[in-house]
Amino acid sequence: MGRPLLAERYRVWAERALLGAVLLDPMGQQQALDLVRPDDMHLPWQAQVLEAMQRVRARGALPGPMEVYRELQHDPDLPPSMARDAVPVANLMEAAPQARHALAYAVMVAEGGIRQHMDETGTRMLQASATGNTETVLRLTAQGIRDVNGCRARWLALPSHLRRDILQPPTRVAHVQDRQVPNRGEPARPRGPAAAAAGDRALRDLAAAPGWLAQVGRSLRLEHFARPEQGGLYTVMQDMAADGRPVDPVTICWEAARRGLRAEPRSLEGGIGPFAVASAREVHRLGVLAQTEHAGRAIKADAADLACRPDEMLQSAGEWLRALEAELQPGREPAPASGIREPAEAVHAPQPRQAEQEAVQ
Repeated sequence: MGRPLLAERYRVWAERALLGAVLLDPMGQQQALDLVRPDDMHLPWQAQVLEAMQRVRARGALPGPMEVYRELQHDPDLPPSMARDAVPVANLMEAAPQARHALAYAVMVAEGGIRQHMDETGTRMLQASATGNTETVLRLTAQGIRDVNGCRARWLALPSHLRRDILQPPTRVAHVQDRQVPNRGEPARPRGPAAAAAGDRALRDLAAAPGWLAQVGRSLRLEHFARPEQGGLYTVMQDMAADGRPVDPVTICWEAARRGLRAEPRSLEGGIGPFAVASAREVHRLGVLAQTEHAGRAIKADAADLACRPDEMLQSAGEWLRALEAELQPGREPAPASGIREPAEAVHAPQPRQAEQEAVQ
């Protein structure tokens, strides 16, 4: 069974336990309803039960089983046969092991909703990378940063004594396989023959017009190239230009050989100097799209893994998104994290490598 499906099962159990606990003890446990939202619920019917409870409570009544059952009969979104069936409501009460644990169930449900929100953010980043449009990536990255900050504010607003248990480092069982999260230590490179061809073209054009190396170096990095050896040659060219040394296919290959890179001058010949900036911009675009896909997969992997604590998940997602925003907005500092501070006991996730501050002009 896949991890996302497993996490969904735990969410459903927590949701049923919360609703049942409130139904069993509406006077003592109704405050748990303040911590959750209908869109936290994985199952639509359970979201409708929660909404019915909140409407009953808003009228000043207790959300007990009879009151909630009657309220569901007035729900226009429920088929009459389902609205008149009292058995599902009764089953909810049986699903609550301890009514006095309602607040704990509520925090679990809220966490599930936050994880779902982050999963949707990761999905949007994957979709943005597939469009090939960096303007779309920038727009959805800004939206993702707002979503992360909103989720962080909501998480930190939950009772600290209930969050404290969740923030403790989990003890992993030896036979449980670790989550499949993208390796943060490896650069996210574009893939495919088109990306490799774009890298070769940019190297040829820059070798023909090395005067552009300083300008494109403001944002173009070796990680943007599809193949590591392309990034290596680009680094050689940048270093040589910075030292004021002659840069041409022969001198580049000589210096590359000194660093353990094999290249032939003919692979760097035939470039069109006036196109150097445009060629570099295309490599940068493909590199950013690869980073977008990488970030989307990482955010979704964290959201699906219950062993990744909410504070870690939100911290990591914010770092991925702010790095992307810095890639795409020339001359701007990365967007700051929300002013809301993490709990003192939180352990921050590793920070992805920061992007350069300017894009290719």
